[in-house]
Amino acid sequence: MRLGKDISTLIIGDSHAETTFDDNIIPHSKNIAFHAEHYLFTYYKLKKILEGNPQLKIIILSYGAHNLSQGADVTIFSLGRNSRSFARYFMLLDKEGVTDTYSPSQNWRVNYLKWKLYIPFQLKLEAKLLYKTVLHKPIKLHDFPFIGKFYASSNHAFHDVREPINGHYFNKGKLLQKSNLAIKYLYKIIELCEANNIKLILINTPLHLEYRKRIPEYFTKLYTNTSIEITSKHPTIKIIDYSEEMLPDSAFGDYHHVNSIGAAKVSKKLIKEIGL
Repeated sequence: MRLGKDISTLIIGDSHAETTFDDNIIPHSKNIAFHAEHYLFTYYKLKKILEGNPQLKIIILSYGAHNLSQGADVTIFSLGRNSRSFARYFMLLDKEGVTDTYSPSQNWRVNYLKWKLYIPFQLKLEAKLLYKTVLHKPIKLHDFPFIGKFYASSNHAFHDVREPINGHYFNKGKLLQKSNLAIKYLYKIIELCEANNIKLILINTPLHLEYRKRIPEYFTKLYTNTSIEITSKHPTIKIIDYSEEMLPDSAFGDYHHVNSIGAAKVSKKLIKEIGL
C-alpha cells in the first residue's frame, strides 16, 4: 500500500479532513480521509500505510469535539446489516481491534468470518481487490475500500443545524458522554507517530457559528481538557484550532464542513502556519 515517493505529508481523519485539506494545494501531500471514520479505523489504516511508506514525515489528523463523543461510535456498533463504514476496515484489524469493535449484530459476525477465513463476503466493497488479485493485476491505493480522498465540495446549503448537533452529541434527546474507545485510539495514533518519528498535527477544522454555539458545554470542556492532556503528555504534538476561523458563509458547505472555497483558504493558511 504505497504512496508516491514524493508524498511526505499524509492527511487522515473523517469528513472534516476530507473536505478541508486540499492535497492539490498542500505540497507533497496525499489526502486519504474518509467520511464518518472513527479513530479506531484511522489508527489501523495509518498503521498499514506507515509500513510501506517510510518517506512520510508529517501526519495531519482532523480533531474536534465530535470525534471524542459516543456519537462517533455509531459507525462501529451499528446493529444494522450495513454499517456505513465498519465493513470497509475489518480486513485491517488485529485481535485487539476485533474485540474492540464487537457488537451483537449480523454485520459483526459476517465481518468476523471475513477476518478469520479471508472470505470476501461483501463483493460491493471488495470486487476490485478480488478481480485484480485473481488476474494478478497491480493493486492501486484507491482499490482499497477504506482509502478516501479530498472532496472538493461545491455545496452551500444550510438546513437544520440541530441535525448534526443531535447526531454528534445526543441520542434521542439525551446528552451522550465521551467515547473512551475514540480517546483510546487517538492516543494510539499519537504513540504510533512518535514511534515512527513522525510529526503529528491535530487540527480542529472550521465550524459555522450556528453550530459552534450549540455544542454542549460538556463537550467543549472535554475537547479543551483532552487537548491540554495531550500537549502535557506529548509536547511534540501540535494542535491547531481553526474552529473559530472567520470565514464567510459562502465558504461553508454546511454548518460543520467547509466547501472548496473554504478548503482553499484553510489549506493555504496551513501551509504558512506549519511551513510546508
